[in-house]
This record gives sequence, C-alpha cells and structure tokens, in this order.
Amino acid sequence: MNKKDNIVLIGASSEICQEFIKLIGDKQNIYKISTCNPCEENNYLHVKDYRDSLEDIISFILKIDKPYIFFFNGYIAENRPNQNPDIIEIDNTIKINFLVPFAITHSLLAIEKDVKKYIYISSFAAVKLRYKNFIYGQSKLFLEQYVKNSSIDNFLIIRFGKVNTSMSSDHKKTVFDMSKVKAANILEKYYKKKNGIIYPTTLIKVLSIAINILPSKILKVLKI
Repeated sequence: MNKKDNIVLIGASSEICQEFIKLIGDKQNIYKISTCNPCEENNYLHVKDYRDSLEDIISFILKIDKPYIFFFNGYIAENRPNQNPDIIEIDNTIKINFLVPFAITHSLLAIEKDVKKYIYISSFAAVKLRYKNFIYGQSKLFLEQYVKNSSIDNFLIIRFGKVNTSMSSDHKKTVFDMSKVKAANILEKYYKKKNGIIYPTTLIKVLSIAINILPSKILKVLKI
C-alpha cells in the first residue's frame, strides 16, 4: 500500500482549494490553515491574521512529517469595471499575495524544516505588469522572484490565468478563463510530477510569450 502524502493547505477556504480537497481528501493526509470558518475539525488551524499568527502556523507545520505545502491564499481588487482599489485593498493585495507566503516560507527555510515541496498558486499577471492588474501582478512577481532566488530545492509555481471564482466574478471574460474544478484537477495532476514555473495550458504559455513581445497598446486592443 502506498504511503499517504501529508498535504498542508494554506488558504484552505479558497474555492480552488475546496475543489482540490474533493479530489485528494480520501487519498492523502490533509492539514488546513485558514482565516475563515473556525471549527473543531482535526488537523485544522484557524487564524485571524496570517502575519500575526506566524508562530502558530510554523508550530503547526513543524509537527507534520515532510509535507507538501500549498499556498492558496490570494486576493485581487483590480481589473473591475467600476472601481479602483483603495489603500486598504492595495495593502491586502501585497500582504496576502506576497508577504504571507514569503514569511511562512522564509521561516521554514530558516529552521531547515524538511518540506517535500512548496507549491505556489501564481498568475499569468506576473509575466508582464499591465495597468489593469499592476499591483496584483507585482505582488505575484515578487513572490516568484523570491522563490526562484531562495534556497528551496523543490518548488512548483503554477501561473494560472483567470479562474472563475467569486473573487473574479466581476472581471471581464478572457480567452483563458478556467473553471475552479479544472484548476484543481491540474494541481492534482502536476504537484508531484513538475518543478519550477509551469503554465496550466498551452494557450496560457503561448500568450505569456506573446505579451512579452507585443507592445502594450496592442495587448490592450486584444484585451489580453
């Protein structure tokens, strides 16, 4: 019988994560960390704020043998038709997308915790910063740059496009829209098989090459 993997899900209340749990919940050992839905569930850590609870998070993870650690926590307040992000939303964008995964990863590396793999949910927005989601893209890019230049031996960064969840419900449709179910299936397929930065589909990979070549004016016309 194959030994079950220990899976730590940071941002466990995210919609993509919930679909991921449906796929692997009976196959692996699941440990959840979330700011939402406090409960008495086993292997669950509820925190009010990730940064303020950093010591509790690290203590929780230290008890888990050779975990795969997934960072599902994400936030975007840009690219909305009738509203620009305010200062609080800008702060949350940077904190949730960059500072939280950075602080947790950095702390685990500092104490040399044996982690099987770090898995980061990133974004197509990190490929080239564009006005419509500049802050979100920058925060994801900061995280990617940190991970690539750190001492992590085994990591996976997945650059998703627009995944259809409540967080993106008022965003315009794109050619690379993806359901949260499909996103979860891609995670299950690749988290043990791939390393480095990957794209969930060939289309998103091709578009990432295109936006680095094409001028911003053309990208705006093409609505990319």
